[in-house]
Amino acid sequence: MSVSSPFTIHYFTALFHIRFAIRAKMQTTISTA
Repeated sequence: MSVSSPFTIHYFTALFHIRFAIRAKMQTTISTA
């Protein structure tokens, strides 16, 4: 568990950043459009 725990945290952190980047990109597209 101690080995997979940091990996899981890193995975969810990366997933969160990807979703946030996509959301920000979509908002920018809507703003310009």
